[in-house]
Amino acid sequence: MAYDATFGNSDYFKLSDYRFLLANLPLADLTCLEAEDLIENVNLARNALDRMPWGASIPPDLYDHFILPHRVSQEPFVKWRRLFLDELAPRVEGLSMPEAILEVNHWCHEKATYRPTDGRDQDPLTTIRSGYGRCEEEMILTICALRAVAIPARQCYTPYWAHSDDNHAWVEAWADGQWYYLGACEPAQSLNSAWFSSPAQRAILIISTAYGDYTGDEPVLRRYGRSTAINSTSVYGPVKQLQVVLLDRKGRTLPGAKAVFSLWNYGTLMPATALTSDANGHLTLISGIGDWFVAVQVNERMAFAHVEGSTESLTLRLTAKEPDDWSGGFCYQPPPAASAPSADIISAEGEARGIISPEVRERADSLFRTRLTREDSLRETCLWPLRPNFGDDPGSVYLKPDSARFWSDPAFASVDDTLRDVLLQRLLDARGNWLAIYDFLNGKGREGADPAPSFDPLRWEVVKRLTPKDLLDWPGEPYEVTTTLDLASDDGHLKSHLASLDSAARERFLDFVLPVRIDDEPASGRRERSQLASFLRKE
Repeated sequence: MAYDATFGNSDYFKLSDYRFLLANLPLADLTCLEAEDLIENVNLARNALDRMPWGASIPPDLYDHFILPHRVSQEPFVKWRRLFLDELAPRVEGLSMPEAILEVNHWCHEKATYRPTDGRDQDPLTTIRSGYGRCEEEMILTICALRAVAIPARQCYTPYWAHSDDNHAWVEAWADGQWYYLGACEPAQSLNSAWFSSPAQRAILIISTAYGDYTGDEPVLRRYGRSTAINSTSVYGPVKQLQVVLLDRKGRTLPGAKAVFSLWNYGTLMPATALTSDANGHLTLISGIGDWFVAVQVNERMAFAHVEGSTESLTLRLTAKEPDDWSGGFCYQPPPAASAPSADIISAEGEARGIISPEVRERADSLFRTRLTREDSLRETCLWPLRPNFGDDPGSVYLKPDSARFWSDPAFASVDDTLRDVLLQRLLDARGNWLAIYDFLNGKGREGADPAPSFDPLRWEVVKRLTPKDLLDWPGEPYEVTTTLDLASDDGHLKSHLASLDSAARERFLDFVLPVRIDDEPASGRRERSQLASFLRKE
């Protein structure tokens, strides 16, 4: 079923929805989102709410904060609602809300599984194209999928574990008046059951996030203006209230000062949260039963303390320009161990972290194991005959790249065998995005491209410098390779310009001018000559 997403569709138009989204829109989205994108997002969210049998039971504030938002975290915005709704609605319409949450997670597992990636969040469609993502990327996909069928869902994470290195992010979903947790893209036989259930019980801080200024009855850790951090630690395990009083060096209360709470992780102190003292110099943190390291600094004065286990009160006084010498060491006590993993848990990430053993997997229900195995097979089978960009030419099938296809392409006839092996491996690493890389390499899809394209070494220099995640989400064409020369050469001929450079200058150009990104920002795929280049060329 297709859904009308036009501005004038009065059935789904809600002025309050637009006001809410715009009032809390991240600054980055204000600069790049089109009005039509938000209009479509609102109309499809309202459509799902009206269509799903549980839609009438969703409280308005939960709809605003946990269904309506157009994205979850720091991933690039993409249009996911229509695609996910079309696939998921037929699978969940006859189910209860808890059953629907479990079924959506099975769908997500058919699309992606756990694999470590770099720290730049990929969007949910890229996660599907690649067939994998790290925990936060699996979480983004699952939250979007749940929201697509009008189930409130939100990000939940611990900044760092208190008993081991690393951290984790997962999903909280609301059903029938209650929040539940689940491992993203990691189906279980029931809610509140995941490989991280035991670690979460001994976590010292767990945070759930809400789009906008959330005023629910849950304890708020802090507000950012456009989002709210909810302190969910007490949901998962025993907690304490740590009362902290901040004093200046003369013993007077210190209002408006920031105290930083750190955990011992990766062999050093890692900041987990920061709170600001009230008018009386007081602040309170609800946390798990474990050790904190608390520091406060005002101008050049600072104070530092190691807060042990069940300690519930602390006074920090600014007394020195340098922290006290604790180089003699300290005894750090992690929270006590919790229960063992449930026997029905099968988890790629839990196994990778050594928490879920083969014995635990074997104890899981055989029919459940069989379903998960089928989903693993389905994911890889469907990955390669995938449309590279959802919605483009749905009748086309793009099979897994192979050497026969690659070697027979006239565009690569001049490339030696060794380089062709490397090129082919780059295409395989690009997973479902391989065709975008392939077309860029041989010039297909480029405006004004030669009908008989040939291998361009300069384009290989671009592809060679793509990171593993770039291969998964880089759009390829249009990428104006020649624009870089327009800024560096009067004649506009890039190859002749490069030929005139010595080897060191050429490498500087290839390493610092040609790459598609600078840092962790998504690569847009276009260098806009009509804007930036023309501006820089002005006299």
